[in-house]
Order: sequence, then structure tokens, then C-alpha cells
Amino acid sequence: MRAVSPEIDASAHGIIYREMMAGLGLTHFECTKIKASALSIDTCVNRYRTAKDRDEVACSACRGCVVGRIHAGEGDPLKEVEQTEGQTRAIVALADEQRTCCRRGRGGMRLIRCPTMQARHMSRTASKPAAVLCVSCFNREAEHRRGRDAKGKPPANYIEPTDRLLGVLVDGEPAWQMVRGQNHAEPIARAIRASEGSIRFHSQQPGISTWSYEREQFEYRTPDGEVLLEVRYGDEISYLPVDPETLRWGEHPVTPKMPTQVSGVGFVAEWLAQIEDDGDTERPGPEWRGTSFVCRACNSGQVHARRQSGKVHARCPACLDTTEMRGGSAGPALPYSESRGRILVRY
Repeated sequence: MRAVSPEIDASAHGIIYREMMAGLGLTHFECTKIKASALSIDTCVNRYRTAKDRDEVACSACRGCVVGRIHAGEGDPLKEVEQTEGQTRAIVALADEQRTCCRRGRGGMRLIRCPTMQARHMSRTASKPAAVLCVSCFNREAEHRRGRDAKGKPPANYIEPTDRLLGVLVDGEPAWQMVRGQNHAEPIARAIRASEGSIRFHSQQPGISTWSYEREQFEYRTPDGEVLLEVRYGDEISYLPVDPETLRWGEHPVTPKMPTQVSGVGFVAEWLAQIEDDGDTERPGPEWRGTSFVCRACNSGQVHARRQSGKVHARCPACLDTTEMRGGSAGPALPYSESRGRILVRY
């Protein structure tokens, strides 16, 4: 294996470097995103820089790639370094339990790999989908698509997943993704699982929600009064401002959607404590479960919550911010028990 300079070393992301032909000084690695068994660092950098051009369709699979950014010498913008009890560690938005269903929050089950974004059919150059649904949820969704269950009857009490807007940072700039889910917590968990932890969220809106008397609907507008049209680059969504007087047939202004909710663990615990209806799917149970909130402290982790002894506690698996003190009462943020087996990455 050929040594790579620390400035462009992406080994922490699972990249294994090797020299194909000894003496030539050419370092290659396997890129699963584009299914390349031997990709050179120079080619990776060229593809990454080409993908940054919004008008360039080529190499779109490399847009926002963390490995490409590292190889280009731009650093890793999707990780933050924080001082915790005198030690420096990387904040990575890993799912709290890797074998947890992103839809129901049930853990310890075999998970099924399926596409996480809008398109159900993936191209040959697309990355391998993440394991996000348990067998039960996958089967219920398959029955809904077929229109009948194992007994030949129409599925009852099934909630059809809908497209939900997620605010993410790409190249340090606000962007958006459309992710399907039955609730607002599922898209956050799916995005974290699909990115393998290399993701950061934001709560910004693409524009200002304005009522249109002409179209009798709410729509996004810029401060100058221009309407926004949706433009998709694979899974990524951007918005194009257009003069409303120049709209052509088939062009429709974007209807506002709820932004990604980013809040501190203390607010999440207090908000969830107000839910008294046992039938409410967001009411915390005795086990830790992902919520529809992203942690404000790191903008990377999905806030988890549980109810014990009549009290609701919340925590972030990424930055370890939590309302739970040793002893069980709510209080200032302290790392939750290390007996759960979480391994911190220290530098």
C-alpha cells in the first residue's frame, strides 16, 4: 500500500489505498459510489470538481462526495471537532443502533436494503442502498404496492409514505433532499444511514411562504417577488427563481413544506413530555427511539427520546448532548453511560 499525505487521506471513510504498478507512484482505491475497482486520486479530484458545476451533468454521482472533497484538499466539512472533557473527538452522525428499523424504531432485527430517496429504481452508478427497514415494514409496503396482503385482501390501516423535505448542507451550502417516509422521523434516520454518518442538516427554507391570490395557494417567493421552481440533480434539490409573469405551461411554483426541525435536546424533551395520548406515534416509550428533531448542538445527529418513571429524556447519539444525568433526573448535558458500548473516535 502506498502512503498518502495526511491532508488528503480518506482512510477514516473506509478507503483503502494501493499502488497498482510499483514504481510509478500512482495511488488507486475502490470507489463503491461509481462502482470503480481502481480509481486514481487524480481522477477522483477531477470528477469531484466537475460535479460541483451545476450546469454540468457529467459526474453527478460525485456531487457533494466527502471523499472527493478530501482528495481535492478542501478538508472534510461534514465533520466537526469538539472538545469534550479535555479530549478531541470527531462528531459522526451514526445511527444510535445500526440494527434499528428507521420507520418503526424497533431494534435487533434483520434489515432490508432499499432506496432512500425519491427514485425507487437506482442506476448502475448509484451507491448501494442502506439497510433501513425491518422485514415486517418492508412486507407491509410491498403489500400496499400490490394492493393485497397474504390473504388476498386490501391492506388495512396502512400509512402510505410521502415525500418529505430535508435540509442538508452540500459543499457547505444549503441544499435540500426529498426523502420518503411515514413520519417526519423516518427521513432523518434514512438520510443518516444512507450517508454513513457524513451528513449535516439545516432548518432553512428555500424561500418566503407567500399566498398567491392568482393561483389560490401558498408558494415560495424571493424577497424580490420571484417564484421558485424545483430543479433536481439526482437526489439533491435546488430552487430556481423565476419572474411569475414569465411562467410557461407546465411550470408550477413550489408549494411550501415543513422545514427540518432543529432543536436542542432540552426543548425536545419538554415538547414530547406534553404528549399524553397513548395513540400518538411521537409519544416516547421506555426504549430510546428517534424523533423528528435534529440536534442543534451539532446539526448532525437525530435526537432520541424515551420516557422513564414519568419523565421524558432526550439525547443526541452524535455529540452526546443529553438531558439525562446519572441518577435519572433531568439536568445539564452529560455523556450518557458508556456501558451501552458506543466507541468514540479520538484523535
